[in-house]
Amino acid sequence: MYEWMLRALNVGGALVDWRSTFTLAAMRSAAAGVTWAFLQILGGNPEGFFTFLFLGPIIGIVVLIPLALVVMAFSRVIPFVGLIGFIPLIYMVSGDPILWLVEHFRPGTVPIANFKPFNFKTILIVVDEGLVDDMRSEAISTARNVGAEAMNRLRNQGGRTDSPPSDGSRVDLTKRN
Repeated sequence: MYEWMLRALNVGGALVDWRSTFTLAAMRSAAAGVTWAFLQILGGNPEGFFTFLFLGPIIGIVVLIPLALVVMAFSRVIPFVGLIGFIPLIYMVSGDPILWLVEHFRPGTVPIANFKPFNFKTILIVVDEGLVDDMRSEAISTARNVGAEAMNRLRNQGGRTDSPPSDGSRVDLTKRN
């Protein structure tokens, strides 16, 4: 159902921690609502303060993130549709400094490693680090085993391996056996 989204975001479905991803999106949206509420006061529009303070998180989650997903889906087909993606990007990034400060003073609050003051992505995907590490270890182990098997086959077939013999003697690799 959401394969197109995973391809657009360039992540694997099994690695995504969807609960943490949604929590992070809600936190960024709420922080953006607070930022825009204070910008309303600074801009001389105090009536807009409560609108952004209370409706800002809902606007981000219900309107802007789905808009960003639609833009991602159609930007490959219709090139200039991608420009619409700047609207949710500017809104979501505006809350990052607040969350960065919260993470700085209370580590572990934001469910992503190395959260920056400005993350220039509308949607930040949280991956399951334990699963990624397990998959990486398994891939390295498999590559080592396959490499060792290939080297053993070469040695058993009398092929050249370009590695020095184990007894420490020198071999002339320019001659064929």
